[in-house]
Amino acid sequence: MPGSAPLLRHPHGPPLARLARREREVAEIVYACGRGITADEVRLALSDPLSNSAVRSMLTRLAAKGLLATRKAGKKFVYLPAIADDDAREKAILRLAQDYFAGSLAEAAMATLALARRRRPATLDRVRTSLEASAA
Repeated sequence: MPGSAPLLRHPHGPPLARLARREREVAEIVYACGRGITADEVRLALSDPLSNSAVRSMLTRLAAKGLLATRKAGKKFVYLPAIADDDAREKAILRLAQDYFAGSLAEAAMATLALARRRRPATLDRVRTSLEASAA
């Protein structure tokens, strides 16, 4: 993805786009959880099983890269997103636009709206109301 790295660069780590597939999946599980999650919970949520030590090693690497935060909860370590929800959402949308829409946020938004229209027509009413409110 030439050109996308500056948009995806975390201030304390490498570009998210350079994560290996399994590292990205582990990070996504932690971010989707939204609360602290243990290595065992991450391991159980993976699409393909990994050993307990492999998961712990990956979590440690992601924390060292600044993508995850850790805290101790009793005898276990709990892993949390290191990037605020709003920042993580923004980076995800920018990555989606870069990967699938040649960097066009407008094209990504239109594709999202088309999908919403097919799956949940009521969503468009919410979008329309939001757009009208922001234009006022």
